[in-house]
Amino acid sequence: MIKNYNFVIKYNYGKKLLKVMSSFLCLMLRLLSWNYKVHQLLNNILFLKNQYNENLNLVKCIDDNY
Repeated sequence: MIKNYNFVIKYNYGKKLLKVMSSFLCLMLRLLSWNYKVHQLLNNILFLKNQYNENLNLVKCIDDNY
């Protein structure tokens, strides 16, 4: 009976630990995907800023030539 009781305690502890670990893993995956989206957004902003600067330089170059 005592051995059975220890097994039940270990089994319940293992189930709780598994739930905690799986929720932690889900949280980490969400943070990673959020970080990736923010990274993509920043890259897009930098790309657009560079495009704007190139267009501005092109306009200045055309203005200087005319």
